[in-house]
Amino acid sequence: MNTNFNYYQRSSAASMLIVNGRKNKKGIRKKTLSQKVEVGINALVFSTITIICVVSLLYLAHSNQVATKGYELKSLKEERSMLMTENEIWNMKIARSRAIEKIKTDPVIAKMQEVKQPQYIRTDTAVAQK
Repeated sequence: MNTNFNYYQRSSAASMLIVNGRKNKKGIRKKTLSQKVEVGINALVFSTITIICVVSLLYLAHSNQVATKGYELKSLKEERSMLMTENEIWNMKIARSRAIEKIKTDPVIAKMQEVKQPQYIRTDTAVAQK
């Protein structure tokens, strides 16, 4: 019994001496339930804080990725609208150049002659009278 007492005495300085009701006999040192629960609570608190930190970091990384994708999407939309505007401008230039070429090559317009002395109608006189 002496060897057990020495072993438990060295193993934990914060343990409590439990005896069989008599104060003058040597007993075996054991950890009380409150000490075991306190270690369990400390481990639980540490684990909970660690899990919360990991989840927070994952959430932060995810929200950062979403913000980055949003910024890229916004810049791509702006670039698309600029390219669409430029495309419309080029289409108008193409249509204008085709219209002038069509007018120049149209056979009806080619038969027209330039007027030497044009006569203009006065706007102060009535064209039609009642």
